[in-house]
Amino acid sequence: MKPIFALVILVALVWVAACGPKPASPSGTTIQGTGAQITDYESFKPDSLGLTKGMLNMQGMKVKVDLVKKQQGKILAIDLVAFGTVFETEKYLSTDQEFSVSSVAGEVYDPPIPLIRYGMHVGDGWDWKGQIQAGIIHRATAKITTSNESLVIRGVSYRDVIRVDVVLHIDSGLPSPVERKLAFWLAKDMGVVKRIFGSSSVREPAED
Repeated sequence: MKPIFALVILVALVWVAACGPKPASPSGTTIQGTGAQITDYESFKPDSLGLTKGMLNMQGMKVKVDLVKKQQGKILAIDLVAFGTVFETEKYLSTDQEFSVSSVAGEVYDPPIPLIRYGMHVGDGWDWKGQIQAGIIHRATAKITTSNESLVIRGVSYRDVIRVDVVLHIDSGLPSPVERKLAFWLAKDMGVVKRIFGSSSVREPAED
């Protein structure tokens, strides 16, 4: 085979590989992303807890907290502890199909809201429908979107953190649903390193 002809074949094969079909995202995806694919649990391990300290901001009051992981089977609980008191508890559900938030800041989601879905590409988005319980049960829907974002954790900049935005629309009996925004930042092998629950509760990485 002549060198020039071999080079043409090689270029053609590379072009086909680059332009060929990408692996499909999970069913139910409403927005197709083009970022890196999270293939399975082992490729990301979102139920890890890479941090032991955090800064909790509750409506302007900042408290440095210990992050205490408690895991029973598929249920992951993270207690935010300061002065011997659990200020808040975050609960997540980790399965072979997805990683979801089930409750945060005293609010329970039924079914849990998926944050990471295995097979997804960063940039994917999907919908959720269920109930929210915070003393009273309300019907609700949500739109979930994902993106890449850099985040400084303990003085180190991590480039491939996945940001998950959840926009909730809650049926409270009013003519228009009440909107609430949640956001979660997840890093590979470190889990949820930051999360925002509206303006009432924010957990960030604490500086050492």
